[in-house]
Amino acid sequence: MAADTEQADLRLDAAAGFTVFLPEGRFEAEPFCLVRQEGGQLCSVETLQASAERGSATLALRNFPMDLVNSALPEAWSSDGESNGRVNFSWSSGGRWAAQADLQSRLALSGEDAYGQPWSLPDSQLSVQLDATPARATVESTLSLADSGELTVDASITDPTGNARLGEALH
Repeated sequence: MAADTEQADLRLDAAAGFTVFLPEGRFEAEPFCLVRQEGGQLCSVETLQASAERGSATLALRNFPMDLVNSALPEAWSSDGESNGRVNFSWSSGGRWAAQADLQSRLALSGEDAYGQPWSLPDSQLSVQLDATPARATVESTLSLADSGELTVDASITDPTGNARLGEALH
């Protein structure tokens, strides 16, 4: 499988094995990686299982370059860095589901100001952890700005798919 777009050229790293169980309405796919030729991978790291009754998927984002955002930046600006992470998602009948995610990113920005003078921001590190169910979602995030300090935000949402009440802590 291959897909070439303006943003990326994508390829499977190897043939991907899958099985469809028609009588049960169930699908399984062996682990695989979708490789971005410009850098980075999105991989299914465990057997993906899916049906109307239940399913699960574990995905890993590996060495995904932050220069992907360059097209959204002003012309004289550029970004550098990468992201890595892991997402686990499962569901079952009756509206039960769960998601856990862990993302680590590093970003550096540089460019020229309106007068043509160069500038750069020190490397920033972002760490995000998510744990979510229909009853509650919690997010813990930390943004570190080199030697300039750190910002930590912990948030929880009660009933995220219903009334969605937010509770937060800023450090």
